[in-house]
Amino acid sequence: MADTSGKKRKPGPASRTNKIPRKKFGYNGNINFIFPNDDGAVLLADKLKLMAVSEVWLNQLPRCEISEPEDITIEDIPYAVFSAMVDFVSYSDNGKPVLDVNEGNFQVFLYAAKKYFIYSVLHEIVKFLQNFIKAENLAEHFEFIERFDMQPIMEHFQAICIRFPLHVIRTLNTSPPHKRILQMILESPLLNCNEYSLFYEIMEMLIRDGKGHPGGGQNGESDCMRRELGRLLYLIRFPTMTIEEFIMCTEAPTPLTDKEAKDILLWLNGQIYSSTIKKFNLKPRFPIAEP
Repeated sequence: MADTSGKKRKPGPASRTNKIPRKKFGYNGNINFIFPNDDGAVLLADKLKLMAVSEVWLNQLPRCEISEPEDITIEDIPYAVFSAMVDFVSYSDNGKPVLDVNEGNFQVFLYAAKKYFIYSVLHEIVKFLQNFIKAENLAEHFEFIERFDMQPIMEHFQAICIRFPLHVIRTLNTSPPHKRILQMILESPLLNCNEYSLFYEIMEMLIRDGKGHPGGGQNGESDCMRRELGRLLYLIRFPTMTIEEFIMCTEAPTPLTDKEAKDILLWLNGQIYSSTIKKFNLKPRFPIAEP
């Protein structure tokens, strides 16, 4: 969304007509927010109340007294969302309005709340997302939410990935945002699955995304898998598998080179250390405790 809000214009007759949607908050309205993308809707608010809940508004809104409300144009936030947010932060002590955050509007609420650093609204969004985001839809919403750097939600993502790693991987593809989710999973010392199951689901993801075909065995497919995984390959803890599990990992197509397969097998069979082995983590992951 283009950040074009905060643009000021002189009051004009078009903003004073009764034919456009308008809402007033409080008795001392002295700031007109105008929404040209919503038929020129107008929101009249008390700037002192807004300045009390947002440092951005504190610095943005004019401080001098004016005889007529000043106009500020908002083009990047819908009128309905901005109005609900102003109602919630300015008058939550009077009548306790409910902020209706849902699947259809949480993104624009999150954008607006982050833009103006309104923590009470962010708190409501966090509560909604902690209930809404599951293993099945984490990948769908990850890229948008990640850009806002919300620690409680990123911790929620991490908890889901630890508890349901295989479910999450089944929703992934090889896009950069999904690879960041896969990295989150592979970097965790706690996972609710064994290492071979983890590898198997990653291979299924690559095949599903056209990066290899089961039973093909062509070098090109193996090379493609290896390129797609990149350094993520070394986050898979092959040296912690059983010999039987690891042998299944070497069936073509596989992202492992022949040398890597041989060196890991030597480690599993006789603890023979090599330059290959030092690239991998030798410690098994801890299973998580069920509640």
